[in-house]
Amino acid sequence: MLEGLRVLAIHHDSGLNGAVLLFQSVLEGLARDHGASVSMIFPREGPILPRARRLGPVHLLAPPPEGWARVQARIHRALGGVGRATAHDGYDVIFANSVASLRIVERLHAQLRAPLVVYVHESKYMFRHMGDFEQVCRMLRRADLIFAVSDAVRRTLEDEVRPRAAIVVVSGFAPERPATAVKYSLPAAVQSAIAMGAPIVGGVGTMSWYKGTDLFVAVAARMRQLAPRQPLRFIWIGTEWNPEVRRELEHDIKLAGLEDVLMLPGIVEDPTEFFKALAIFLLPSREDSWPLVMLEAAALGVPTVCFQGAGGAEQFLAAGGGRAVPYLDVEAMAQTATRYLLDPALRAEDSRIAQALGNGTTPAGQVRRIAQELSALFERRPTR
Repeated sequence: MLEGLRVLAIHHDSGLNGAVLLFQSVLEGLARDHGASVSMIFPREGPILPRARRLGPVHLLAPPPEGWARVQARIHRALGGVGRATAHDGYDVIFANSVASLRIVERLHAQLRAPLVVYVHESKYMFRHMGDFEQVCRMLRRADLIFAVSDAVRRTLEDEVRPRAAIVVVSGFAPERPATAVKYSLPAAVQSAIAMGAPIVGGVGTMSWYKGTDLFVAVAARMRQLAPRQPLRFIWIGTEWNPEVRRELEHDIKLAGLEDVLMLPGIVEDPTEFFKALAIFLLPSREDSWPLVMLEAAALGVPTVCFQGAGGAEQFLAAGGGRAVPYLDVEAMAQTATRYLLDPALRAEDSRIAQALGNGTTPAGQVRRIAQELSALFERRPTR
């Protein structure tokens, strides 16, 4: 479908967060199943890089204290002189991931003169507060095609940007985690909690305000009061947004008397075994456009409890597989999660629905939709 199409993919991050893993899985599918060739730009070194290098050429943007001119010149050389009058002899399309990548894109777009496609993950709050809002709007209005990860993102784009390009909703899928010779072990504290057979209430994501890690702690404290005889364990995996976040959380954990039952083990390279061990998945995000960690949990039969009005999770759970409670209602979240623990029949029913929902959206199907839209774009706009 895309045989010979040369894609320059712009990553906004080099970590292992959901948006990065999703985009990398899309790029791999476009190459493997649809014939595209892919080169990638990353802002810096990071744990996703070994996987990316197995797909195609990778170029890094060093932090720009030396000035953007030198960075730009280095990219110009690395990409074989893209930016001359023969720009299309280099790449046919720029495919940017997240509005956070648009700072990079703006500096390249004028030189490359290739069609711009953007995969947008941000909902309203993050959209307005991630970098230069005017720059984001300016670049999205130049885009030739926009993919939105959920209906909430599409509405944000229509309300805030009003782009000329078509907005196509292609929801995320549980990111592919290719088999590896490296066996990742869970942290010892997590292994111990699993071994003792305690009901585990889990959360996953960057430890931050917008992911609601502080609310996870508050829900944990209330659940212990609601189910004092349950040997509960609460585990949040993911790195902190900055060191101050961990200190703040540990302060609350200590004062709430949760030190023996609530763990923040940091990042886990492959959380599959962690998800399998969960009784309940808490999603206390203040905003999360389409939480991929929820899809991973659901695919393994773990019900989710989230907040209404916080993004795509409420839409996903409309058919069951979990519950959405009023926004920031910690009491309702604790009550709902505790009910799952004390009502095995309810948990089993929503576990069944969650698994069906989580496995209902396949990577191959979503990548095919993206490939079809890219193919249609080039039918309307020849690349040569």
